[in-house]
Amino acid sequence: MAIDLAVVPVAGQGTRLLPLTKSQPKEMLAVGRKTAIQYVVEELVHSGIAKICFITGSGKHSIENHFDVDSDLIRCLREQGKEELLAALEFERLQVEYFYTRQRRQLGLGDAILRSRSFVADQSFVVALGDSIIGLQADSNVVRHLVDEFEQAGADAAIAFEEVSCEDVSLYGIAEPRGAIDDVFELAGIVEKPNVGKAAS
Repeated sequence: MAIDLAVVPVAGQGTRLLPLTKSQPKEMLAVGRKTAIQYVVEELVHSGIAKICFITGSGKHSIENHFDVDSDLIRCLREQGKEELLAALEFERLQVEYFYTRQRRQLGLGDAILRSRSFVADQSFVVALGDSIIGLQADSNVVRHLVDEFEQAGADAAIAFEEVSCEDVSLYGIAEPRGAIDDVFELAGIVEKPNVGKAAS
């Protein structure tokens, strides 16, 4: 059965981007003329996702508002003869259903994903972080590639990793591959934010 569900955690406070995120969700920050979360959603839809469950938190109402159809704005633009601007609102008509639930306490990413348990039930699903843009203009195939690998290998999970510089290793969870390193590899484990300074001394 094709995977058509996605869970998108957007409950984080964005403290690493303060003061920019004090009153605006990091997922709603502009990247060009779109918000970060819009790029994420467009890629998911491009990859065959038909239902998206956002795990929200305090101060995230603008995300819900962003994906609503704004009939008043559409009417206003038409009355003012600004038909060319209507194209910028095409994302409102994406063939996808949106669902929202809240992470009422900040207990981390794993807990946020668990809030979607009743939504996904026993189905396989995609997790996409609401502030992590993989491809611009919805032309990335990373999500589709992950789903294909997951299904072909009968894996418990498929995870996309990104190479980072040696200086940034201590800021991220780092993959520990099993066997030869290839574009696709089995995961022996993950080292969360390794302290490379101490390891080298």
